[in-house]
Amino acid sequence: MAVDPFAELLRHLRRNANRTQDEQAGAINAASGRATVTRREVNRYENGANVPTDHTLGNIALALWRPCWSRCCSEAKAARARRREKNKAEAEDLTT
Repeated sequence: MAVDPFAELLRHLRRNANRTQDEQAGAINAASGRATVTRREVNRYENGANVPTDHTLGNIALALWRPCWSRCCSEAKAARARRREKNKAEAEDLTT
């Protein structure tokens, strides 16, 4: 199964920052001022299991000190659309 392009973007940005997933979670939490993101959640974002909210994307952009907000938002929107289409196709398969 191929990883979603948005998930790959998040992984690429984290690796370019030379961070582990645990370090990335800590940086996101520091940017937000709340300890709500775990290493497991970062892993789920990077494997396409979850798509972060726009609010969390803003904190990811702050944590990376990069102007990636616009690109992340457009990629997240596309990832959400792909997930909806996949879920719709799976639901149709169940009814046939």
